[in-house]
This record gives sequence, C-alpha cells and structure tokens, in this order.
Amino acid sequence: MVKKLLILTLYFLSFSTFAKTAFIQVNADTKVEALPDYIKISVSIEKQAKSSAQAKAKTDTVSEALNVLLNNENIKEQDIDQARINIYPNYLWDKGKRLLQGYKASRSVLIKLRDLDSYNQFIKNLSQLDLQRVSSDSGGFDNTSLLEEEALVKALGKAKAKAAVMAKALGSKLGEVLMIQEGRASVIQPRLYSEVAVDSENQKHAINGELNMKPQTVSASVTVQFELK
Repeated sequence: MVKKLLILTLYFLSFSTFAKTAFIQVNADTKVEALPDYIKISVSIEKQAKSSAQAKAKTDTVSEALNVLLNNENIKEQDIDQARINIYPNYLWDKGKRLLQGYKASRSVLIKLRDLDSYNQFIKNLSQLDLQRVSSDSGGFDNTSLLEEEALVKALGKAKAKAAVMAKALGSKLGEVLMIQEGRASVIQPRLYSEVAVDSENQKHAINGELNMKPQTVSASVTVQFELK
C-alpha cells in the first residue's frame, strides 16, 4: 500500500512539474528549388501493313533508327525503357461485317534525357524519325531524399530562429527542445507540354517544342516546441 502511494505521489509530482514548464511552440515551412536530373520523354512507334510480319518489320526499322540516334546522343542503356512490340489486327466494320484491313505493330519507348541543354536539339532530331508521337512529360530526381533532407534542415533552422525572436520579445531564452513534429514533405513537379505528332497526312508538326523547364520545388514543414527559460 505504501509502495502504491509512493508511485502515485511521484506521478503527480512529475505531472505537476511538466504542467508548470513554460514552453513556446512554432510552425515553420520552407522550400528548396533545384533543376531536375533528367527529363522524361515518351516515344511511340506505330506501323501498319497487310501482314503482321510486314508491320513488325516496319516497326523494327524505325526502332533501329531510334537506337542509333540514342547511341549518338550518348543516352545510357539504363535510361532507356523499351517495351516489346505489340501486334494486333486492324478491322473495319462495313454493313455489320468485320473486314480485316491488315495489321498494326506498335512499340513505346521511355527515355530519360539528362543533358537538359540538349533538349531542344534532341526533340528536333527525334522529329526527323518516322515516329507516331513524341511527348515530354516532366522532370525527375535520382534521389529526392537529399533534397527533402535539405528542406527539413532549413525548416528546423527557421523554426528555431522564429522561436528565438518570440522568446526574446517575452524577455526569455530558449531551452531544450520538448517536441518535434514533421509535416509531410512534397515535391512539386512542373509539367512539360511539348509534343511532336504525326497527322492524318503523315506530316509531322511540332507543338510547343521549346523547353521551358523551371526548377522543381521540394517543401518541408515542422512543428517544434521549445522550453522557455
């Protein structure tokens, strides 16, 4: 019984001590901007022919030309994701009857272009190939954790500086950190709208072909509680 009373007494004393601790709590957020490590470019190849073998052969020819270009541009193999060829029959419906018109063969390729300065010329070079479509999606980072860490450190520094100003205004000083709560980090990726397509007359035309890449933003937020002395 005495032991239980002692435990309860220590508990209430600890709670009372904590309740009397003066503290200040601040929120802070910050952003870090950086150009992406690469730009993602999607390429689509699509060919039609009377037989599946002919359609595949046409697609293979364009694929080989694309591979030569990528090799000349020093695009590394790990930055090229080339899907398998997909071949399917092409039908036309006429008076309720399905008529076979031939076959289509298609292939999609995803490219990571790391030399951002060469983007405009690279797109022009791609537009010279017999491709169905070329589109630029967005940029990306190889390791976003480094940028997130940088943003987090800046947010903590901002929180401390903010708390110090408030404590000084109250005639106090900052003591130990009592609590830290991290908000959700986010990466804002500006999207590109650049495309080269083939129209119905097989004439290529460029749509917004110039690159206007802005730095991507990584943000972080924290809530920190400091003891006041």
